[in-house]
Amino acid sequence: NNKQNLIPTEIDSVILYLTELADGIHGSLKTSTILRRISAIIYMNKENGHSFDLKNIGIQNSIDYVKTTLGEEQDRTPALLIEDLEKIVKEIDKEIIKNSNRLINYRDKAILLISWHGAYRRSELVSIKFHNVKDFNEGLSIKLDRSKSDKTGKNPPKPINRLKGDPN
Repeated sequence: NNKQNLIPTEIDSVILYLTELADGIHGSLKTSTILRRISAIIYMNKENGHSFDLKNIGIQNSIDYVKTTLGEEQDRTPALLIEDLEKIVKEIDKEIIKNSNRLINYRDKAILLISWHGAYRRSELVSIKFHNVKDFNEGLSIKLDRSKSDKTGKNPPKPINRLKGDPN
């Protein structure tokens, strides 16, 4: 809680800070949280016209120490199995039969099927633009402007085949 000016940030101070974070002195933090804090330090230094050498060997060793101490494994949600998808779609279909005017059921079904069959990440799914969706006899073609694995948007469109016997 020292009120001294912390910008520009000294390399030695960051190394000590990272070591303390990895050792749990400031509470239990995940590796990703600590790496975000490094990003914030770099950003604040750059915003105030100061350079910060992330490639400094001491910083790199400290980052490696954080990753070794805390691990890099992210919490991952297990993939939705086809059997579970089929159960969900059957429940939505029951709702459509009950009230075919309730458009939210069609929307939910479309989102589930497109995201599963296209293997889209959540961020990719919400970034789909109407003008990038093309309808053809066999299904849809969806082009992403960019994605986590394709920053430039140069990947070809993904085909989403129409389900056999499904008029919806």
